[in-house]
Amino acid sequence: FPHVLFYFFTSYNKKLLNTAVVALRIFALGIPFLCFQIIATHYFQAISKPKIAIFTSMLHQLIIFVPVIYLLSNIYGLKGIWISFPLSDALAAIITVFMLKKYNN
Repeated sequence: FPHVLFYFFTSYNKKLLNTAVVALRIFALGIPFLCFQIIATHYFQAISKPKIAIFTSMLHQLIIFVPVIYLLSNIYGLKGIWISFPLSDALAAIITVFMLKKYNN
């Protein structure tokens, strides 16, 4: 299915399509973590904890993602860049779980 999706956006270039398919599959691993992160951020907004909401929002986008992408891109190159997305989302989700436990009491 990803090959068909990317074929609409680019001329048929087998190397480009294969790279895009691998990137999409790696990136998609982080979607459940990202969804959880967004819901948790909105939860903190709803219970009037704006500072925690801002922190959890910035957690995956800036605080974790920037160092992870820098580190993994230097070690693994392009594949490290793609791995940085789901890895930073997973780490942010784990930290957010602890934040939920701490501030939900």
